[in-house]
Amino acid sequence: VTNMNTPVASKTRTTRILNSVIREKQFLPSFNGPNFITKIGLPDADNILRMIRIEDIIFMESRGNVTNVSVQGEAKRFTVFDSLKSFEQRLEYFNFFRTHRSFLVNLNKIKLYNYRKDKGRKVKLENDCYIPVSDDRKHDLKKKLQLL
Repeated sequence: VTNMNTPVASKTRTTRILNSVIREKQFLPSFNGPNFITKIGLPDADNILRMIRIEDIIFMESRGNVTNVSVQGEAKRFTVFDSLKSFEQRLEYFNFFRTHRSFLVNLNKIKLYNYRKDKGRKVKLENDCYIPVSDDRKHDLKKKLQLL
């Protein structure tokens, strides 16, 4: 039993635990410092590895094992030959959320969330695209957005 006024784990211990989890997933050596990941390499149809700032990704749309990526500042989406599930796993620590079986959205790019079913449950993104939200993910999305 711990005293309610005593923190269960110190900030340093919490950071160490998070860092070890991320290392196990082969992401980052640490959450702070020069080694913090800010970009992701996305291989496109021309066999070019595009280095994209994670914060610039607006959303991803799946079409089987092909994923279309919408990036801030890019006029058109580009195609990556990888599954949305793969990106969901790689970006889970970077505020991305699977709103629907076909969409992975950067939570930081959401302008509004209409969660009423009669209005066609969807999110509006900074690029003015509307992305559907499935019934089974609506509550989790609302909770995540209230934490941002």
